[in-house]
Order: sequence, then C-alpha cells, then structure tokens
Amino acid sequence: MKLLFKFILAISIGASFTPNVYAGSEIVDVDQMIRNLAKIKAPKRKSYKKVKKKVNAAANRKFYKGKNKASYGPTKAVVSFKSKHKPGTIIIKTAERKIYYVTASGKAIRYGIAVGSTIGRQWKGNSFISRKRPNPTWIPTASIIRENPKMKRVYKPGPNNPLGVRALNLGGTPTLRIHGTNQPWTIGTAASHGCYRMRNVDVIDLYNRVKVGTRVVVQS
Repeated sequence: MKLLFKFILAISIGASFTPNVYAGSEIVDVDQMIRNLAKIKAPKRKSYKKVKKKVNAAANRKFYKGKNKASYGPTKAVVSFKSKHKPGTIIIKTAERKIYYVTASGKAIRYGIAVGSTIGRQWKGNSFISRKRPNPTWIPTASIIRENPKMKRVYKPGPNNPLGVRALNLGGTPTLRIHGTNQPWTIGTAASHGCYRMRNVDVIDLYNRVKVGTRVVVQS
C-alpha cells in the first residue's frame, strides 16, 4: 500500500513539471516528503460544553394540569332542541354521542358521552332511572371479566373506579347505566361495554337534576 502511494505521488509531482527542459533538473525525494507529511499533526477538535436546560417542575405540573383541565372539562351546553318529549326527559342519541336533558319546549341541556364499543353493545328503546348511586361500587360482569381476566372483581369508590363519581341505573335493561368515568378522554367515542359514560363534572350536574322514575329514551 505504501509503495502504491509512492508511485502515485511520484507521477503526480512529475506531471506538475510539464516543461521537459526542467524535468531532469528537479530531484524529488519521495521518501522525505512522506516523512514530512507524517509529521503534520491534525488540528485538535474543539470540545463544546453541554448546556443543560433547567426544567421548572412546578411550572410543568401547572401546565399539564391546566391542559388536562381544558381537554377534559365539562361538555355541558344549553341548546335549542326540538322534541315531542316533556321537560324532565333524558334523550340519548347514540350516533351523536350526546345526552339531552329536556328543560322546556325547544330547549335542552346537552352533554357529551361515550357509547358501546360495537353495534351489539348499543342498545335503544325506552327506559327510566331505576336507581341513583353516589360514589358507586362497581362489580364487573362475568362477560367483562372473561374479556379482561386481570380486572379486579370489585372496584370500590375512588379515582380508579370506572363508574366515576355517580351512577344512574336504567330500569328494564341488562345492567346498563349512565355514569361517570375515570377515562374522560373516551368521551365522544364508542368505547364502553354498553353503558353511557359522562365526564364526572357532567354526571354530577345531570344526577342533581333528575330523580328516580325519570323517563329515558335511547335513540340510534
């Protein structure tokens, strides 16, 4: 490899002296040139000190807390609503992912909800509020446990309870209810096992407005 380098270097130097009259007078010591080149040291690489950005943990917590609050805040809105149903009726529109509580002729309070994850879990028909439960305990059904074997058999009231802070049981239906949730990001989607999830702040508002026996109409 060294010999090849010498040969190439000699040809390059020789080619640079084009006039033939000078070719014989120029004596090039290739070995000496290689030794000289070897003595040349590469310039030192500059090292730059890494600057660590200071993170304000308290500010971050405040930011994300505010973000979550904005993202998962109440969906309640007073809206115009044409309906033949009397004030005090709850109307669930599955396709819209909305619950309407009729307050007067042409008026209703609208809330966002999550509905059954599949068509088979999207019940429709007439029902009523059969029971009101504050801070409910949740016992998953056998079918839910079969789907999720790692689930607890009993969920006591608290932040990890899938029923949230309030539950309104629907009479004449297979264990369906309107309830809060510990997964507010699912509101507006098809995500439940058939129940109607609401954000906790919304379900408290609805819970305080209705009584046992309130009519519930579920539409597709």
